[in-house]
Amino acid sequence: MLNRHITRFVIDEAHCFSAWGQDFRVDYLNIGDFIRELQEKKNLSDPIPVSCFTATAKQKVISDISDYFRGKLGLEMELFASGASRHNLRYEVLHKENDDEKYLTLRNLMTAKNCPSIVYVSKVKRTYSLATKLSADGIKALPFNGKMDKSEKVANQEKFMNGEVNVIVATSAFGMGVDKSDVGLVVHFDISASLEDYVQEAGRAGRDEDINAECYVLFKDEDLDGYFMMLNQSKLSIKEINQIWRAVKECSRYRMTFTRSALELARIAGWNDEQVGIETRVTNAINALETAGYVFLDFFIGKKADVFRLKSSDELEIRGDFLYANGKKLVIPSNAVREKLAALRAKAICRIRRRCALSLNGLSKKQENPRRLYCPRFG
Repeated sequence: MLNRHITRFVIDEAHCFSAWGQDFRVDYLNIGDFIRELQEKKNLSDPIPVSCFTATAKQKVISDISDYFRGKLGLEMELFASGASRHNLRYEVLHKENDDEKYLTLRNLMTAKNCPSIVYVSKVKRTYSLATKLSADGIKALPFNGKMDKSEKVANQEKFMNGEVNVIVATSAFGMGVDKSDVGLVVHFDISASLEDYVQEAGRAGRDEDINAECYVLFKDEDLDGYFMMLNQSKLSIKEINQIWRAVKECSRYRMTFTRSALELARIAGWNDEQVGIETRVTNAINALETAGYVFLDFFIGKKADVFRLKSSDELEIRGDFLYANGKKLVIPSNAVREKLAALRAKAICRIRRRCALSLNGLSKKQENPRRLYCPRFG
């Protein structure tokens, strides 16, 4: 790229920059550093323009995107917003007493519409069971989820895209980069995690404005109980961040480089390794420490390890809702709480390299009004 004339960087799915977005991806946070380093190597006098696009972004997400590029590249983003209304989509919520009623309704909708359809579910296991059940009832369907083997995911997606299969049963992992114009039906067998998630997923229908598409939510009273249970399981306390930090320091006590999985770090921290979503919770804690400057992450092409450089000489202390470094209140950017991570990173092996340094990387001494490390899922 050093030998190319770059007129603009165009970034799609820009809501992935924000922990408040419906599909936060940590890889996006490396884009600013890459662009800055590229500009420096090319000795450019003017910054390379950046355009970001997203179909669903609430005000907090927009603010995070703007703050990110202002902080990383000194760019002031100009906002161009359009309405979210889709005139060729019809929305309806159907209340059912139990899962059996929900399935019968789903099957009837599929039979009546007989068109390319997406069924969204909340659990990986259900993608398989529901796809199998539909196929047994004469409605050929395939599963799709983030934990599937890559080759199987690609094969199932291609069969759906080219029309070999009309129905795909998927978690929220399905959709990014998918643009099938003739989807006439989207059914949420389980409720979405947020309104932004729902708008994004239901919006897969009716990409061809000449067709009228239908979007259904199949809902039973117990669904909300399950949703709030999952929400509570995803919370991470300030105490738990400190426990992971102590585990990292313990691992780096006698050697400059060591390898541990997220599960191993959880065990060293004294966590119950049978807890649901334990690996994601560990990486959430690592990300908060990374944002605070205690842990640094580099990506290496072709390797399956995340490399962290930590400041083992610093002492992390919790006082109320604030983090303190060596007795000084820590300034944390607004996206310090990273609540949604790519499945690969959640399970990646961590190769951690000690780095003795006193200064906090990326934290400005001039910055005022330190922000609390807090969000709804980070109590």
